[in-house]
Amino acid sequence: IQRNDTIIEPKQEGIRRCEIKRPSNTNVIAFAVKHDGFPSRNWYLASMLGSILAGGPDSVLYKKLVDTGLASKVDMSVEPTREENIATLFVTLSKKATHAQIETIVMNTIKTLTSKEISSLYKKTLQHVITDEVIGRETSLKVAMELTEYVSADAWEKFFDTEAILRDISAPEIVAY
Repeated sequence: IQRNDTIIEPKQEGIRRCEIKRPSNTNVIAFAVKHDGFPSRNWYLASMLGSILAGGPDSVLYKKLVDTGLASKVDMSVEPTREENIATLFVTLSKKATHAQIETIVMNTIKTLTSKEISSLYKKTLQHVITDEVIGRETSLKVAMELTEYVSADAWEKFFDTEAILRDISAPEIVAY
């Protein structure tokens, strides 16, 4: 059975918030932003930005939140889906931080991010992503897994362009995104 139904999401006219309260020792705040579908250039921009913001101990938000004791963890997910989707940033708060405090720091950090501030981290992130691509293509399983993402996005031919697309992205372009 073939269906040609397209689900159209209602127009987003502003910030949407959801708060869940329940007894727990863990407090998390999540931020989500729309990004273009995979494997568009803008998807790669979103993915690179996610790595720069929350891609490990050298990332911008890790230094501002985890290294200062305000959070125990920062993590970002940019899923490779064919259609527009959301990238999600998760911050696990420490006992001394509030949701409002973390929200302010994250939003101000993103608003004031500069190319100069991220240039060395951008180079390191770019090299790491490209190295992962190259190493990931050394086994048939990894090739099959990655190629499956491209095929499901109806763009299998872009599988061969990944490194060129990544190398063409610049730090100022990431900040502008």
